[in-house]
Amino acid sequence: PNQYIANLTSGSWCGFKYFFFHRPSSISLKLRGNGKGIIEVRTSFQGEKVASVVVSPSSNWSDFSANLDPIEGKAPLYFTFEGAGHVDFFSFELK
Repeated sequence: PNQYIANLTSGSWCGFKYFFFHRPSSISLKLRGNGKGIIEVRTSFQGEKVASVVVSPSSNWSDFSANLDPIEGKAPLYFTFEGAGHVDFFSFELK
């Protein structure tokens, strides 16, 4: 079965370490749930946002994308949901 992070509610966060970045320009998240709001993406837990992904309700896995500020070198990614309802987080892709 597929594994994912379930029931992120407002203020919930998750993080993934470490990646070697070569200036990707966008990020796409595969999500589902009744959540409506924004997922903020950072390279440190309380650092500056590098992307804000607008999220809307979807009962099926759907892709939500945003532009990404340039990132170079080794860094983690932290995702924080701010909004109403909940979202399930399946995956992300950098382009």
